[in-house]
Amino acid sequence: MTSIQEVDEKTQTVSTVGWTTITWIDDYLSWNPTDYDNVTMIVLPVEKIWTPDLVFENSVGSRFYDTSFFRPRIYSDGSISWEPGGPMELSCGLVLTDYPFDVQKCHIKLVTWANTGSKVFAYAESLDLDSYEANGGWKLINIEAINSSFTLDGETYAEVYFYFTLRRLPLFHIMNILVPVFLLSVLNLLVFCLPPQSGKRRGGTEAIVCISGEKVTLSLTVLLAFSVFLLMMNGIMPSTSINVPVMGIYITIFMCISSVSVLITVLVIRMHEQVDNYRLPKWAIELYALAQRVCRTKKQNVVGNVEAGKEPGKYKESVAGSEQPGENTESDEQKELAEHAEQRKVGEHKRHQPVRAKVGKDEVSWRSVANVLDLLSFYAFALIILILTGVVVGNLLSSSAKTVSSIEL
Repeated sequence: MTSIQEVDEKTQTVSTVGWTTITWIDDYLSWNPTDYDNVTMIVLPVEKIWTPDLVFENSVGSRFYDTSFFRPRIYSDGSISWEPGGPMELSCGLVLTDYPFDVQKCHIKLVTWANTGSKVFAYAESLDLDSYEANGGWKLINIEAINSSFTLDGETYAEVYFYFTLRRLPLFHIMNILVPVFLLSVLNLLVFCLPPQSGKRRGGTEAIVCISGEKVTLSLTVLLAFSVFLLMMNGIMPSTSINVPVMGIYITIFMCISSVSVLITVLVIRMHEQVDNYRLPKWAIELYALAQRVCRTKKQNVVGNVEAGKEPGKYKESVAGSEQPGENTESDEQKELAEHAEQRKVGEHKRHQPVRAKVGKDEVSWRSVANVLDLLSFYAFALIILILTGVVVGNLLSSSAKTVSSIEL
């Protein structure tokens, strides 16, 4: 074998280049060198002599080399040496579960096609690697030759196996698939760090500029990027449900996580824009309490159009205190009308007051719950991403190391 040209995961084939050294003895082609000017070796066209009917049984294309260019050497004692060679495409059942840290064991199966074992006995010595050229994507780590035979219709036929083990060099795949996927997952976390809206001061007034579109856009962009990487994986891997690559499952899980992040982002924006007049449900209060216990969050109260610092009682006092000294001379009817108007103003003020729940000493509003949901999602997703990445990469490396150690033993 001189080189490994290509390993095609999609078609489950391995393209190699090499030659096969075949030797046998033909008593009909022996002579006495002294009778022929001491000639001990001649070269003849392959069509002029008998050659063993050997074929590569697991070849995808041609069953054997194109032998018309290779002439055998015939020696005076009847021994013949023939070295046909060229490219060969072999079928190999690739196990891609540990991609890109996988180890593949392929073989070359050489059998006698028509002659039985009683007439032609095939025996392999070794796989010569003196002229082997290293491949940029795969490393040849082990070779082995096994002689065997099989029985068909009561006849025994010889067969030879040349096993070679390849280990993928993972750097290219780490840089182009694993690292970008991990960085995309980190970008997915930044969705929860982006505020639902921001404000800019214009002319002394606070103008709220909504940037919720950017928050959703970032989460959707990450989701589409995961879809692109999954399509890349599907373009490389065979369409089979057996030995599914762990890396494909890893990307699929991240796609699901990214989809959940989009849903949470939409929910956070909806909660952030919710009017405080709607009473908080029980789950929102419990979520805030959980964040307060776990993350020690501080209250983040957002003041609406009405100042939250003013209490209804103070409002009443300010209205009452606004009466002028000369108004004590009013009639009882006028006083009654004034009190009725004052009570109506206080009721109107109470209706516009935000409806908030109490958690400890904190007032909980919809916006504070939205901020807490963002914070909890950030920590939860960060924990899931780190654990998932560590488990997947650790299992792939350990499985690859076990496979290599078992082969070397």
